Amino acid sequence: MEAELKILIADIFVDVDLKAYITQTIGPPKEEIEQFDTYFQSPVNDFYITDEALRIRRILSQGENERIELTYKGPKTGTDMKVREEITSGINSHSEIIKILEQLGFSIVMEVSKRRTNWWEQPITLSLDDVEGLGKFIEVEIITSNSHSTLHNDKIRLLEFTRGIFPKWNGKNERKSYLELLMNK
Repeated sequence: MEAELKILIADIFVDVDLKAYITQTIGPPKEEIEQFDTYFQSPVNDFYITDEALRIRRILSQGENERIELTYKGPKTGTDMKVREEITSGINSHSEIIKILEQLGFSIVMEVSKRRTNWWEQPITLSLDDVEGLGKFIEVEIITSNSHSTLHNDKIRLLEFTRGIFPKWNGKNERKSYLELLMNK
């Protein structure tokens, strides 16, 4: 289970070098990567209606081999931030997993590309994203459990961390995924 805040940068800063600001506030980034996400539609469930997602992510970083992940995301819950089940597994071949999914009746919906800079303040991850076709966002997330009390405490921790880093933040956050935002464009 993950809890996530997604903030359009224009909602916090206008003319600030955000990467420099975050680095000055919490230290240097831990990684700078490119992510290429391929989203699929199920032959059984309409993921748009069920609010689920199935994605293959290719991750490219300087000096490292390409990483590939298959991720299932469950329906969003909560109203103050995006909370959803997320199950991810590493895979070896991008093209082979696409072939398998297509043989099972899955079809490609869209591809989403972004440049991402990550900082970690365990157990919180702060990401600065530049999404092709959408612009720049901040994502702040925490991996949590389905337990009501743990989820509640982790959401408070996430909000306090975000407000501590971005005191000008008005509390507004985007619950739609990058895929949904691009499809609604």
